[in-house]
Amino acid sequence: YVPPFLCEDLDKHLETLQAEYKEVIPVSHSSGFMSVVNLLQNNDELNIIDKAILLDPVDSQLIKTTKYNFKKINRLLFMTAKKSYDKGDFWFPFIPSYFKLEKDMLKLGRNCFVDEIEYNETGHCDILDPYYAKFMFNAKLSNGVANNTAIYEYHQWVANQLAAFICPPVTAATAIADTM
Repeated sequence: YVPPFLCEDLDKHLETLQAEYKEVIPVSHSSGFMSVVNLLQNNDELNIIDKAILLDPVDSQLIKTTKYNFKKINRLLFMTAKKSYDKGDFWFPFIPSYFKLEKDMLKLGRNCFVDEIEYNETGHCDILDPYYAKFMFNAKLSNGVANNTAIYEYHQWVANQLAAFICPPVTAATAIADTM
C-alpha cells in the first residue's frame, strides 16, 4: 500500500492497515525518511510496526541536535547508493554529505538488528523510474548510471534485498526455533 503524496490522514490509513494486516513495514527514500520518523513518533499505540526500510535516507536537520527515535524498531534495513554523495563528473554531489543520515543519528533499541548495505555503482536518483533517473544523470543533476540495463539491474537487486529483508529465507535453525 502506498499512501498519497503528502497524505494528511496517515493515522486513519494506519488504523485500516492495522485492522487488516499483522505487520506494516514503512519504506522511505530520501527525505521521505522524515515521514517514517513522524509515523513512529506520533503513533506509539501501533504495535504492527517493528521493521523499517530506509533507502538513501536524508537528514534534513540543518543543526544536528536531534536523534531520531527508532526504539520500537527491531529490524532496520539501511541502504545507500554510494554515488549519491560523490561528485564524480558533476558540479556537486546530489546529496551533500552533511545531509547523509548516519546510523548514529538514530536512537535504536538494544536488540535492534541493522542490515547496512551500500551499492557502489548507483546514485540517489537511480531508484526512480528509468526515464527520470536518466534525465537526472544526463542533466548532470545526479551522479549515477547512464543506461537502462544498469538501472533495471539495480532495481532487481534492490527488489531482491527488500524481499530477503521482509521475508528472510527459512533455514533449518530458524525452522527448529519456530517450532519450540
